[in-house]
Amino acid sequence: MAPVAPHVSFRDVIVRYGAVSALEHVNVDIPRYAISALIGPTRSGKSTFLKCLNRMIDVSGPCSSSGQVLIDGVNVLQINNVHELRRKVGMVLPLPVALPLSIYDNVALAPRLAGLHGRRELDARIEESLRQAALWDEVKDRLRHLATTLSGGQQQRLAIARALSHRPDILCLDEFSIAIDPITTMKIEDVLVELKQRMTILIATNLVQQAHRVADQVLFINAGRLIEVGSTEAVFSEHPASEMTFDYVRGRFG
Repeated sequence: MAPVAPHVSFRDVIVRYGAVSALEHVNVDIPRYAISALIGPTRSGKSTFLKCLNRMIDVSGPCSSSGQVLIDGVNVLQINNVHELRRKVGMVLPLPVALPLSIYDNVALAPRLAGLHGRRELDARIEESLRQAALWDEVKDRLRHLATTLSGGQQQRLAIARALSHRPDILCLDEFSIAIDPITTMKIEDVLVELKQRMTILIATNLVQQAHRVADQVLFINAGRLIEVGSTEAVFSEHPASEMTFDYVRGRFG
C-alpha cells in the first residue's frame, strides 16, 4: 500500500516577530483526518504554528517568515489569495467572541460572504454547523436571539460553529477551553473526535491531559523549537524520545 501523503507539512519554517523568535527550523508532517495536539509552555510557539496555516501571522505585528508551510503540497506562505485560504482553514481563538448579531447571523456570516444567500441553503448550513458544534439542541428555538446572551461555553461552541460554517478542510483551535467549564470542555472534545472523520484538526493546549484524551499525534514545542513529535501513546509513555518531553508531560516544568 502506498504511503498516505500528509495534509500539512512544515519544512524548515522560521517565524520571527521583530527580533523575537517564535518558531525555529520546524519540520513536521500533519496527517489527514486526525487530531494533532500542540503542547508546550506558554509562549512556546504553539499559537504561531497554528497562525501559519491560515496566514494570521500576517496580522500579528511585524513578522518575517521563511521555509514552507505546505497544505496539499501548496506553500501557503507564498499564496496571494488569503481569503480563500481562510475559508479552507478555520480558526477558533482562545476567548469566545460572539458578534453583536443574532445566533443565526453569527453562523450565517461566512457563508453569506462566500456567496450563499438562498434561505433554504442558509438554513441547512446553519443547522449543520450548530449540530456539528453540539449547540443546535440548545439554541434551535431562539436563533433570532442575540448571540451575546449565550453562556461562555455556548459562545465557544458558537465560535466553532462559525468556523465550521464554511466547511473547512482544516480546523485549528487555540486554547479553546481556557474560559469554559470542564463539562463544556469535555463536550467539545467529544465533538472534535467526531469531526476528525471529516477534516484535519489541530489544537494548541496547555492542558496536557486534554492532548492525552483526544489527540492521535502530539507535538511538543518549547522556545520555538519542535522537541518531539509522535503518537499520543509514544509521547505519554515512560520512554518518549526526549527527556524534556518526559519532564513536561509529568508537570516538572511549564
